[in-house]
Amino acid sequence: MATTKEEIFAQMRAPDLELPKIRDVGLAYATWLSKVYDLLPPEHQKNAILLGAVVNARSSRLMPVLKMDQIDDWLEYCEKVYGKRATAA
Repeated sequence: MATTKEEIFAQMRAPDLELPKIRDVGLAYATWLSKVYDLLPPEHQKNAILLGAVVNARSSRLMPVLKMDQIDDWLEYCEKVYGKRATAA
């Protein structure tokens, strides 16, 4: 019997799951995917790449914990590095 998406999602949300401390989630995903990519059928390969793009886009910008007096400097830095879109609310 195949594991359902609900069962997998429940495992991913488990409160006692010990998460590794990964600095670059996109790179960690690509490292893992490189080990299984050739085992996937072509339609799953495409989906795996798309998922990796989402993972990378959602996790590639680290947000530091800032003090109130540091926020303006951080926003200025983000605008320089990432462009106007990164600081739009």
